[in-house]
Amino acid sequence: MTAPTNNKVYLYFVMIIGAFIGHTIWLNCVAEDAFITFRFAKNLAQGHGILWNIGEAPVEGYTNFLWLVISAFILKLGIKIEIASQVLGVLVSIGSLFYTYRFGHKLLDIKPQHALIACLFLAFSGPFATWATSGMDTNFFGFLVLAGCFHFTSYWKHGSRSDIFISSAALLLATLTRPEGFMIFFILLGLNFVLCLGRDKKPVMTVILSVLIYAIPFLVYFLLRYNYFGFPLPNTFYAKVGSSVFQYIRGAIYAGYFILHFILPFNLILFLLAWQKGISIRCGRFGFQDAVTQLHKHLGVYVCLIISLTYTAYIVY
Repeated sequence: MTAPTNNKVYLYFVMIIGAFIGHTIWLNCVAEDAFITFRFAKNLAQGHGILWNIGEAPVEGYTNFLWLVISAFILKLGIKIEIASQVLGVLVSIGSLFYTYRFGHKLLDIKPQHALIACLFLAFSGPFATWATSGMDTNFFGFLVLAGCFHFTSYWKHGSRSDIFISSAALLLATLTRPEGFMIFFILLGLNFVLCLGRDKKPVMTVILSVLIYAIPFLVYFLLRYNYFGFPLPNTFYAKVGSSVFQYIRGAIYAGYFILHFILPFNLILFLLAWQKGISIRCGRFGFQDAVTQLHKHLGVYVCLIISLTYTAYIVY
């Protein structure tokens, strides 16, 4: 009795992918900033190292190491980087659509047809379609973060050890793609700590092993990078980031416009979802153990909420 329903869901999902691909073709444009990465990648592919100008001291004028390495590999194969980066961007974006559906259906217990609604919104999102063909790492990073969050939540919901290991690997790749990946990993590390409280040693040891899967390769990468460039953060951070109140105002306006255009219209849907899942703010006495229980029960929602709020605050800063 469920097969026809599943077939319809698969058909609708394929149709959403088709609509998304059409959207990317309509907004197709390689961003100017992508050519910064392509120049570094070209020099790396030609054996000159990660340099902007051959013969000069190395400067880390990029923030997407893994995307740069992938671009260098593509150039080494003699493939046109502009087109290849766009194709890869569209493919990982489709992967994000898949994880979006799985997150809603498997982790938030939303009905299959209803879980497709989020995929539909994402497919018709202008920024999502634009960045897919921009030649930049944006949607690649988003895919890795989404995969990391999905498998993290799946581990605590279903108990499969492979999920927490895949989560750490995905977040490691996300960190190698953009430095903000470390922030996402740190957030989930804190949630791991809270969820481990009061449990036996088995999940604790599993979490420790997953942390090592992330931490050891990242430490090696960081030390090699620091030895090569001489700074703990990319040069773009020192060139662009300040600490004046005017920067925070600009950041707040930037985030505010995004919220106005892409979040406020869907607030009703978010409230309906929260109501459907029985999420509420309890008044009166609310002990720590109660909070942990609520966190575990509605972990998928809280992971999305905490990361969204933290990332927004980071952007404003």
